[in-house]
Amino acid sequence: MEANPYAPPQSDISIAVSAEETLRRDHLSAEGAIKSVGILLILGGLVTLSAGSSAPAEVIQIGLLNVPAAFLIIVGAVQTGIGLGIRLLKPWSRIPGILICALGLLNFPVGTVFCALFIYYLANKRGTFVLSPEYKAVVAATPQVKRKTSILLIVFLLLLPVIFGWMIYSMANE
Repeated sequence: MEANPYAPPQSDISIAVSAEETLRRDHLSAEGAIKSVGILLILGGLVTLSAGSSAPAEVIQIGLLNVPAAFLIIVGAVQTGIGLGIRLLKPWSRIPGILICALGLLNFPVGTVFCALFIYYLANKRGTFVLSPEYKAVVAATPQVKRKTSILLIVFLLLLPVIFGWMIYSMANE
């Protein structure tokens, strides 16, 4: 058989991929989800902290609960710290993250949905492994592996403040 002059060049070069890199690539989506949980816990903690610090001596109604503002300051600070630990994939942050999300389940309906999802991400098999010291060693051994963010997600995240601003504005003008 005659060689095809239009065929791409053939080579025997194979790229060796380490076991750590394969493991990291297999868990990259779980890592991204858990880091997103960390960011959302940080943002929620800062909002809770600011709500409590607006009038620390008052009682604030959140959903069906009447909560002292000083309690919100403490919960907001703790939630921000836990969210930072989860964002940095610290192994100690998994159990406190589950506990703070269990507290967030009381914030019906939005907090219930988000916190149930957060608990799922933190408690499932992949989430447990991503927040383990073994995975921390895998991350240190594979700094070249990065997660690529979708352009659709970036557009959504840029539109999110506009949507929330519009919701707040329309609620204030009722």
